[in-house]
Amino acid sequence: MTDKPDRWTIRGIAPDLQRRVRERAEAKRYTVGEVVTAALEAWLEAPQGIAQSQNTLALEDLAARLAEIQARLDAIEQLQIGRAR
Repeated sequence: MTDKPDRWTIRGIAPDLQRRVRERAEAKRYTVGEVVTAALEAWLEAPQGIAQSQNTLALEDLAARLAEIQARLDAIEQLQIGRAR
C-alpha cells in the first residue's frame, strides 16, 4: 500500500478546457490541482460574486448587441428619409 493521496476526477470538463488549463498551469509552474483548488476556494468564498460577474458580462454583451442593432436601425431610417425626399 502506498501513501499517495487518492486521485480526484472531475467529470464533464471539456477536453479543450482541460488542455488549456494544463498548459497554463505548466507555464506558471503550478499543478492542475493547485489551479482547481484555487478556483473552488474562490467559488466557495463568493458564489454570488461569481454569478454576478457572469451576469454582468452577459448584460454587457447584450448591451453591445443592442447598440449595434440601434445603429443599424438608425442607418435604415436615414436611408428611408433620404429616399422620401
